[in-house]
Amino acid sequence: GSSLATPTEAHAGGKHIGAAILGGIVAGAIIGGAARAHAQPSYGVVYQPQPRCWKENQFVGYDGYGRQVYQRVTVCN
Repeated sequence: GSSLATPTEAHAGGKHIGAAILGGIVAGAIIGGAARAHAQPSYGVVYQPQPRCWKENQFVGYDGYGRQVYQRVTVCN
């Protein structure tokens, strides 16, 4: 015999494929909706530039010999 499928056999086997696809889509929507209902809200990414900092010498006063004394401080804007 021939192992080729006739058009009648192919059509008869494909009757339930549409229902299976539709059922899969519906089930996926239900499961996906249930999973999404309990998900944490997502917020947009916020870009905030980092503060620019540098070191400066801050004048403190004079020592016992009359020399200027400075203190190293961090300055940020």
